[in-house]
Amino acid sequence: MSEIRVESVKSIPLYSVVPLINHISYDSWLLRVSLFFSTEEIRQMVYVDFTDIIGFRVLDNGNLVEFWNDDCPNGWLWEVSDGGWFDLEKQREGFVTGYVEKTY
Repeated sequence: MSEIRVESVKSIPLYSVVPLINHISYDSWLLRVSLFFSTEEIRQMVYVDFTDIIGFRVLDNGNLVEFWNDDCPNGWLWEVSDGGWFDLEKQREGFVTGYVEKTY
């Protein structure tokens, strides 16, 4: 598997505040993650919508410890450009979404 490459999405609200995931919903067309931000000055919900979903995973932070290091970007939303779960899963024979027909 290739090395993971992520970049922080900086054009988001409350970039420097770490939210709590309040709710996740998925209906085959839309994945919506409801986030709750709370500081001494702010109490706000933010909804992040994703379309054209191939799949998604929900993992506890403890299962992602290899990503929490000095190289990890700031912010609460990252764009994974290489080495994410899709790259890992498409190596499995049974993962048909990642199937590429082999020509001989």
